[in-house]
Amino acid sequence: EYAYDYLIIGTGSEPAYFGVPGVKENGFPLWSMNDSIKIRHHIEEMFRQATKEKDDEKRKAMLTFAVAGAGFTGIEMIGELVEWKNKLSKKYNIIETDVKLMVIEAMGRILNILDEDGVRKADKWLTKKGVDIKINSPITGVEKDSVTLKDGTKILCNTLIWTCGIQGNSFCSNIGLELNNRCRISTNEYMQALGKENIYAVGDCASLEEGASKNLPQIVEAALQTADTAAHNIIADIENKDKKEFKSSYHGFMVSIGSHYAVANLGGTKLSGFIAMLMKHLVNLHYLFGVGGFYLLFNYISHEFFNIKDKRSFVGGHLGAKSNTLWLVILRLYIGSMWVIEGVKKIQDGWLKDIKIPMFLPDGTTGASEVAAEGGQGPHLGLPAAGPRVRHRCAVDLQHHLQAALRTWQWSRGGPNGTGPAHCWAVRDPVPGKALHSGDPRSRLHHGYGAQLLPGPVARHRYLHGVRLRHHLGARAAEGPRRREGRRA
Repeated sequence: EYAYDYLIIGTGSEPAYFGVPGVKENGFPLWSMNDSIKIRHHIEEMFRQATKEKDDEKRKAMLTFAVAGAGFTGIEMIGELVEWKNKLSKKYNIIETDVKLMVIEAMGRILNILDEDGVRKADKWLTKKGVDIKINSPITGVEKDSVTLKDGTKILCNTLIWTCGIQGNSFCSNIGLELNNRCRISTNEYMQALGKENIYAVGDCASLEEGASKNLPQIVEAALQTADTAAHNIIADIENKDKKEFKSSYHGFMVSIGSHYAVANLGGTKLSGFIAMLMKHLVNLHYLFGVGGFYLLFNYISHEFFNIKDKRSFVGGHLGAKSNTLWLVILRLYIGSMWVIEGVKKIQDGWLKDIKIPMFLPDGTTGASEVAAEGGQGPHLGLPAAGPRVRHRCAVDLQHHLQAALRTWQWSRGGPNGTGPAHCWAVRDPVPGKALHSGDPRSRLHHGYGAQLLPGPVARHRYLHGVRLRHHLGARAAEGPRRREGRRA
C-alpha cells in the first residue's frame, strides 16, 4: 500500500469483444506483440495445411482470412495481408486467386474517423487488390471454422482477426472510480477523475466528452495532450495557480495500407499514395526521436529502408543496403551535375555559335588545311594567320605529327629496350600515300586522330597462341567492325 498526494492513471486499454459469443475462444485479437506472432504462425500453418487438403470446403475455409473491424488497425492489418498473400502463395504453390481476404464492419463505412475522400481512396485501393469489404454486417457468432453475420450469412473461415475496438483496461473497474460504458475513467475538463480532485486520468483509459458527442479518441496525440494537461494542472495546484482546460488539437489522421500506399488528412491537407507514406514515416521519426533520440532514429531508418526484405519499402528496393542501387544514385547525381556544369561552361564559351565537336568537323580536314584553303598564311612555323582558336588547333596538329615522327625514328633504330622493329605497331595514316610507325604499343596518340594500328609479327604470334596483350587494347579498339565480327565467329 502506497500513500500519495497526486495520482495519474494511464493504464491504457485492452480489446473489446462486445459480448459476441466465440470471439475470445476462436478469434485472434491484435493487441500485443505476442498476438501478432501468434497470428503470423497461424496464417502460415493454414497455407501449409491447404497444400495437402483435398476437401474443397475445408481448403476454402483454410484460405479465407477475415478481419473484423474497419478502423485504422483493421485496415492496416488487411493491407499487410494483401502483400503477404502474394509471398505465401508462391512459397506454398497455391493459386493466388484461391486466397480470399475480407473486411467485416458493423458500421456503414470504413475508417470512420477519416474524411470521405480518404475513405473513398482506401476503399478503391482495397477493392482493386481483391479485398471483399462487407459494411453494415455485425458479427453475431464466431466458431472455429465459420463466422456468422447478423443477416444470417455464414462465412467459412478458419481465421478471424478481431480489431473491432478497445476499451479501458480492466484494472480501472476495480479502483472505485466512475467509468463510462467502455470501462474508461470519466474525467472533467481538467483531466481529473469525477469526484477526485487529486486523481488524474490520461491516455486510452480516460474519457472526456468534448462538445455534444465528441469523445476523446484513443490515439497518440490525445494521450500526449491529456498527459500535458494533467501535469500542468498538478503543478498549478501546488503553486496555487489557475488550472487549464483540456483543448484537443490534432494535426491529422493517417493510415498505411500495406507498405506502398497510405491515405492521410494532415491539418486539412488530404494526401494519398507516396506522399502520404513519406509523411507517415516522418511522423514516426518525430515520435521515436522524442522517446529514444538518435538511437531509435537510426534503428528505424535501417529497418524500414535499408534492411527490409521483398522491396517492402515505400520507395521499393532503391535504398537496399545489399544492392548497388543507392550508391549508383549518388554516383549518377554527381556525374549528372558535372555534365550540367561543363555544359553551362561550354555554352558560355560559345559552343552553340560555332561547331567545336570533332565528330561534326569535315572529314580529313584540320584547322590548318581549312585556313590554307582560305589562303591565309602566318609568319611563324607556317601557322595560319587566323584567330586564337584556329591557331591553337593548328599548333596541336603540328605537335602530334612531330611526336609521331620522333617515335618512328627511335623505334627504327632498335627502340629504348633494343627490341627492334619486330615489336613495332604500324600506324596507317588515313591520308593516302603516307605511313608512320610508332614503336610504343601503349601510345594511342596518333590513333586518337583516326589512325589504324596493325600488329607486327610478334604481336600476331602471341595472339594466335591465345595470349591477350592488355597493353594492345588500343589496336583492337581501332579494328573495323568486320574484323571484330570475324574474330567473334
